[in-house]
Amino acid sequence: MAKQAWDKVSTAQIIPGELTAQVYWHTIPYSQPVPCWTYVTQGLWAHRQKELVITLRRTDATGDDEAPGFVLKLLAYIFGLAKQGRTVDAGGYTSMTLTGAATEVGLPFNLLYLDPIPLPGIPIPSPALTVRFMSVEEYRFFQTFGSMRLIATWAQHYHYVPAPPWSEMPAPQVVSAERFQGSILNKTARAHLPQSTVSLEGKEIVFRLQPEARAALAQHLEQLPPLQPVAFLPNLDPQADSGFAWIPEQNQTTMNITPTSKRARIAGCFMLFIPAQQAVSTRVFEDGFALLSPTETWEDIREAMVQGESMKVNTSGTSWRMEYADAE
Repeated sequence: MAKQAWDKVSTAQIIPGELTAQVYWHTIPYSQPVPCWTYVTQGLWAHRQKELVITLRRTDATGDDEAPGFVLKLLAYIFGLAKQGRTVDAGGYTSMTLTGAATEVGLPFNLLYLDPIPLPGIPIPSPALTVRFMSVEEYRFFQTFGSMRLIATWAQHYHYVPAPPWSEMPAPQVVSAERFQGSILNKTARAHLPQSTVSLEGKEIVFRLQPEARAALAQHLEQLPPLQPVAFLPNLDPQADSGFAWIPEQNQTTMNITPTSKRARIAGCFMLFIPAQQAVSTRVFEDGFALLSPTETWEDIREAMVQGESMKVNTSGTSWRMEYADAE
């Protein structure tokens, strides 16, 4: 008979008749097994907000410890936003401060939303999002460098791909914006674009865009001088089986992989465009990708972006392709 996947489970009535959460006491297999609480909502999708999965590391592995109540307060708050039509998807974030009974000190809560990360033995509804807490420093890092570099840094530190599904409170000091101060992203215009992913697939860099990216790109490009280099900060590609990471101290690009990774789709942390060049070329730069191109090529790319059209740029080496999800 198979061992039960969790030690204990209970149902929390957050908003009676509208929002509940299953709370699991369980352990995630890891180099050192991680005892956790996991909260899985039911009721958000009625308001077009994907259900949420929040996992916190427990300090007591006996199963007798009480699951923190502040998570239920957070979920009630998010439910209220969803009822107002204010929903969030993978690559998005929520920043809030709860006071009173929810927390003794009123610390800010910064949440990052990811495509679902599997939890062995824990049923995850569809559609759903994994939620990870960001510390104040991690939130600052996210604002500067985007969700992908934060995820890649987590994966590199924990050796867990795409990222550890659990959060720790207080969070350990894993990331630092100062550590990455020499990055090219600090030297160019950049814009968050969670409606996009970028990955290396064989001999091709593929910049994938959701339909919603069209309006966001038009807004970003309108504010940029025509020849201004710009980096777009994408979301994690859920189909990627590996991802680039960057070690600033050594200026070295490395890779986050699993034992089953075939490196068929390697996720990048940014897509940088550098116009006004003599010829077209592509390269892996830090933990992202760069496309260097003549002015007329960049003008064609900009036009395709705002028109919602797919486009391919051939080079003598690795080619580049922009693919709109709704394009023919």
